[in-house]
Amino acid sequence: MIESRLLHDVLREFGCGENFRILRSNTGMGKFCGACERIHSAERHPSYRMVRFGTPGAPDLTGILGPGGRLLSIETKASDGVVSEEQANYHAMIQKYGGLVCVVRSIEEAREWMKGVGAKW
Repeated sequence: MIESRLLHDVLREFGCGENFRILRSNTGMGKFCGACERIHSAERHPSYRMVRFGTPGAPDLTGILGPGGRLLSIETKASDGVVSEEQANYHAMIQKYGGLVCVVRSIEEAREWMKGVGAKW
């Protein structure tokens, strides 16, 4: 399964549950045009500049699990996808401070992990 499809499937199934909420965390770059004050996918105006958004290494999905408000993070990867060093470091930081994080390669893995952390949907 390709990562984008898995991400969509996980978000659709787990976006909102009885005791948790999960949202998409986008990271990347875009071309921001100062002339019309929006992001373009191509150079349309001479007054554009590259803008970074999000935090490099952050998981694809983040949320909160209650009661207690624990950080809940899910990184989606294709079956042959590799966790980058930036991602591994970010995941370690989440765990160090008491958050929950996992890497899933299928919707079944996501279901098992969510059950394991006590999520109800």
